[in-house]
Amino acid sequence: MTFVPRTSNPPPSVLIVNGSPDICSGFADCLTAKGYKAESVLDGASCVERIQRHAFSALILHDRLPDQDGLYLLSAIRTIHPTLPVIITTVAGRSPVASQQGAYAVLVLPYERDDLYDTLQRAISEKGWTDYFFSPTE
Repeated sequence: MTFVPRTSNPPPSVLIVNGSPDICSGFADCLTAKGYKAESVLDGASCVERIQRHAFSALILHDRLPDQDGLYLLSAIRTIHPTLPVIITTVAGRSPVASQQGAYAVLVLPYERDDLYDTLQRAISEKGWTDYFFSPTE
């Protein structure tokens, strides 16, 4: 395992999970500009593999993915990483199911970037994101 000292204050890392490469790129660009470390994957299988190998501060998950339903994936994420803050993005409207399955928040597209930043910052702050930087070597 690799341990990053808390005194180094690494930027919070966010995994973006969305089936659209353009949307992933847009999210990553916005988050990087705000000081986050952003990575993206295009499907649920890659998401599971990635969170098993790396500790993230938060996850932005679209509710519809090419290989599976995002809310089903949220259940799998909760078994792997029960405290990881997950923000669901959707075009379908608010989802009580997402909240019941442990989503930190649901953002309905389209939304204001400030709403994303504020929600992400609250999620990371409440969970104490520095705890997530003790991670296995990639």
